[in-house]
Amino acid sequence: MINVAGNVNRGLSASGGEIILAGTIGGDVELYAESIEIEPSAVIKGNLTYTGSNEAVIHENAVIEGTVNRQAFDVSDFDTWGAGIADSLVFYLSLTFSAIVLFLL
Repeated sequence: MINVAGNVNRGLSASGGEIILAGTIGGDVELYAESIEIEPSAVIKGNLTYTGSNEAVIHENAVIEGTVNRQAFDVSDFDTWGAGIADSLVFYLSLTFSAIVLFLL
C-alpha cells in the first residue's frame, strides 16, 4: 500500500496494489494500481491519469486542477509480453541444441 499524505513539489508517478492520496501534489499524477483513493484533503495541481481494474474513488472535496483520465487495464499486454519471452527462449534453446549437434558431428 502506498499512502501519500505530505506535500510533493512536483509530479508523482506510482504503482502498487493500493494507493491513497491525501496530500498536495505540485504537478501531474500518474498511478497504476488495483485500488486508488483520492482523499478529501488531496490537492493535485495538474492532471490525474490512472490505470487500474477498478474505478478510482475520488472524494467530492478533493481538488484536481487538471483533467482526470482513466486508461483501460488490458491483461493482453501481459500475455503478449510473456509470449515474446517464451518465443525468445525457444529460439535460443533450439539454436543451442543445433550448435551442440553440429559440434558432435
